[in-house]
Amino acid sequence: VNEIYYRIRNWEAEEGASEALVDHWIDLAKDPFNINEASYWQIANLQTVSPPDAAAIYRYTRGNRIERRTALRNVPGLTYWGYYNARNFVRYREAEESNKTPLHY
Repeated sequence: VNEIYYRIRNWEAEEGASEALVDHWIDLAKDPFNINEASYWQIANLQTVSPPDAAAIYRYTRGNRIERRTALRNVPGLTYWGYYNARNFVRYREAEESNKTPLHY
């Protein structure tokens, strides 16, 4: 959990990152969305997830389910940085099915 707080402090210090955008990232970290039902744009709007990484995740989830963090890491075409930057903002099941642990750690 300390890692995500450290990252949030860095987001706030980033040049060009608006307060509204940082607030959006914090909200996503608190309440991640289901990666299996996400649109391309939801994935692409994650902090520092590149368009090719977003496309790799989106393409994969159209015919497959990602059930856990290790499965996300193994998505074909997803770079390590795409995985690393998306992992704290997504969940793999519906909210009522998940444990809803804070910041999904």
